[in-house]
Amino acid sequence: MGLPLAYMGITAGISAAKQGLGFWMQENKFNEADSRQKKAWQDKKRQVSIANAQEAARVERSNQRIKLMWDMDLQRYNRQLQMNREAAERAYIGEQMQASDHIAAFMFQQTDLLKELTRSAGESAARGYTSRSANLAELKDVYGEYYRSTVMSAGNLGRQLESSAGAMDQISRDEYSANLAAHANVAIQPELEVFRPLSGPQRPSNIGRSTGLRIGQALATVALDTTLAALKGSKAKGDDSGGADEGGANEGE
Repeated sequence: MGLPLAYMGITAGISAAKQGLGFWMQENKFNEADSRQKKAWQDKKRQVSIANAQEAARVERSNQRIKLMWDMDLQRYNRQLQMNREAAERAYIGEQMQASDHIAAFMFQQTDLLKELTRSAGESAARGYTSRSANLAELKDVYGEYYRSTVMSAGNLGRQLESSAGAMDQISRDEYSANLAAHANVAIQPELEVFRPLSGPQRPSNIGRSTGLRIGQALATVALDTTLAALKGSKAKGDDSGGADEGGANEGE
């Protein structure tokens, strides 16, 4: 009875060992594949990290360049506004001086007309008209000429001042148009680039399969250990039985 039991134990042990070896080989293959997969994931993660760093640096350089160009545009715009304002002021001053010259010329002309009126009135009085009607007629001619000349001079001055006012309005419109043209270059502020990082690779998750293989390997190991323990127990019993038989034979002798 001992030999079949030992044989069965050896057979069970060999079967458990084969199963354990199979689980171990599968586990080894899986670990190698898992190691390659993790290495590929780490390499991809490193590549994405490098690409993101390069892209972030590129976006930063691009935004710095955009900001620099925008600042230069604003400076040119402010300089253009200053130039437009100075040109308008010079034109205003020129028109104001011209208007002042027209007014001064009108005043000098009025002085000359008044002198002429005084001279004519004195000459008329010196003639000594015998009739009152003749004297009145002479005065009407003298004063009439004075007022006609005054009205004509005032009309000319009014037209000249109106022309100056129109020129000033045109200066204001020209300055406004020039400012609008300058503002067109800075009307829309440029947009800065936004850094959009690449998403990293998904971390491999095959740990469940590895755990299952380890459990199977552990079960096979337990089965092998149990079989070996059984074999040892069977051998010990056989030794004890053999010793008892030898003792009985000795007593019979």
